[in-house]
Amino acid sequence: MRTSTMVLALGLAGAAAGPAGAQEDAAGQPVLHSIVGGVLAHDTGILTDRVEEGVDINGEVQFAPFGFEEWGWIGSPRPHLGGTVSTAGDTSQIYGGLTWGIELLDGVTLDGSAGLMAHNGNTDGDGFDPDRRSLGSRVLFRFSLEAGYRFAEHHGISLYASHSSHAGWFADNNAGLEDAGIRYRYYFGQ
Repeated sequence: MRTSTMVLALGLAGAAAGPAGAQEDAAGQPVLHSIVGGVLAHDTGILTDRVEEGVDINGEVQFAPFGFEEWGWIGSPRPHLGGTVSTAGDTSQIYGGLTWGIELLDGVTLDGSAGLMAHNGNTDGDGFDPDRRSLGSRVLFRFSLEAGYRFAEHHGISLYASHSSHAGWFADNNAGLEDAGIRYRYYFGQ
């Protein structure tokens, strides 16, 4: 998976998200919950040793929790799709999953997500590059935490961290990959 392909996919998703966010479902609610973009420190080494360096550009689309409203007992999760591109040419990723969020105080938000990601970094196969993190498997589990502040109804800013690994399920090598940084969010609805 080449970085240019990932950038093209993110660009197309962003272009489609604008009109889609204005669309409404049968109940009159926006189809999109929010569009998110940010700048992240690459391979931060919060839980692992740092191997790669640089800055990542992150983009994400979060959909309204369509059909999950009845699942309030698990927090009405929102489906999401996104990607992170390494500006240094290191490991980039595309991902998807579910995001759960709550508003703790007036405007103060806390979100967490779980899902899967695919990347263009090293695995245990041929073409190993010692200057790049070896993740053992092309597909990894991905988790994130985000603490933010929503203001002026449609805008938000947050601190964000993600961790991806396969927990030893898909290969012997399980180095993991982490990013952390700041993200801006545009909210379409309530």
